[in-house]
Amino acid sequence: MARSRSAIRADPLPIQRLINGGTFSAGLDESVGFTNAATYTQTGGTHDVNRELYIAPTAGGGGTFVISNGALLSAQDVFVGGTFGASSGAVGKLTVNAGGAVTISDTIKVWSDVSRLSLAAGGTISAGRLDLGGNPRALLLARWHAQHHRRYFQ
Repeated sequence: MARSRSAIRADPLPIQRLINGGTFSAGLDESVGFTNAATYTQTGGTHDVNRELYIAPTAGGGGTFVISNGALLSAQDVFVGGTFGASSGAVGKLTVNAGGAVTISDTIKVWSDVSRLSLAAGGTISAGRLDLGGNPRALLLARWHAQHHRRYFQ
């Protein structure tokens, strides 16, 4: 059975989408950065993917999904830098900043050494399973450095 996709795709040039609120629902799967570089930034509202969210699923693409400021993202699975079956080798990033909430009912899979899942202070991620493929550098967690009073990633 073929899967349909709601895709954010760029033709010759990288694209950026900024969503400030409202509700977006993908009936099946969604791809960010399918053929070229793409950035999807959501700063409010609800984003629901019925099945899989693919970020940078193909070698020709690169994708970034940023969520913050009261925005909610839910999906069955999220694949960063590949698909359910293999790495694309492309750079994929899922970033959850302050006020962003991500709920994944099954798996978050981060493929390859160049893809990342980033969680900043004040953001939340809930998933049934987190698969970093044996690469602890694929997960970036914010920490507070009291001497300098600034957030940074380790």
